[in-house]
Amino acid sequence: MTINRILGLDPPSGYSKGTDKIIINIMSPTNLQNEVVIDSSRPLGNIVQIQSTEYASEGTDYSKQSIQTSSYNNALFTIADIGNLQLLGLHFDNLKTTSPSAIFPLISIQSDDNEQIPYLLIIDCEFESDAPDSQIYHSVISINGGIMKMERTKIESYKLINENSIITIKSLSFSQGTYRKNEIEISQSTFSNIQKLGTGNGAVINAELYQGSILKVTDSCTFYNCSTQQNEDNRGGAINAVVDGSNSQFIVSDLVKFEKCQNFQGGAISVELLNMGTCEVNNVQFKECTVNNDGG
Repeated sequence: MTINRILGLDPPSGYSKGTDKIIINIMSPTNLQNEVVIDSSRPLGNIVQIQSTEYASEGTDYSKQSIQTSSYNNALFTIADIGNLQLLGLHFDNLKTTSPSAIFPLISIQSDDNEQIPYLLIIDCEFESDAPDSQIYHSVISINGGIMKMERTKIESYKLINENSIITIKSLSFSQGTYRKNEIEISQSTFSNIQKLGTGNGAVINAELYQGSILKVTDSCTFYNCSTQQNEDNRGGAINAVVDGSNSQFIVSDLVKFEKCQNFQGGAISVELLNMGTCEVNNVQFKECTVNNDGG
């Protein structure tokens, strides 16, 4: 049974839509999941937890079941309005890489305004390209207004092209002078062997932080061998952030490590601060990061 079919079922007696959570256990690898929308229109409600069967937080006595999507062109998950999606102990790959290649993100989060806030939680998951030598033309996660928390997750072996990053964060306006707000926190996670070719910034994270948006990378995250192509306009081998506005923040702290990351400007990190935006870098290690121009 597909996730979409489950979410289309009639609620059981006593089920409170919008308050109760539906839990879906993935019992074996599956390649049947695609175009799953998590929002208030679903009959079973907007709070969905998808996990490997027998999942235990920080546990090792279970298998991470794989949701395989490399034959699809459209997003696996789209989280909108007050959608709340929690992914626990799962394995993911990428969308289609052969022509015509997928251009939509694997996971998309987007709000129409700053009142209804979609939410994504990723814990103990793995993301790994099914064809690490092939270029992918889509981001893994794209956020344009919403909240995302990622913990104890491993992302490795992606070769991205142009404007696509592992995590792309945008703050597009929805009315004149008002921008979508993002809150992202990443902790205890590892990003390794992430390469971006062509144009574009930040192989792992490329962030626009406007309207009080916050990006926190904390608690022993590791970025290993992350790079963008050595073009003079490219910034941030692992992370690029534009922080605009007095309440907008970019924080990297608490034993985060960057190793063997490289770029033309900002071998590991590039940050642009505008209109009193703030950046805090505290207790961070940079090892063997290289740059052709400004900042290692």
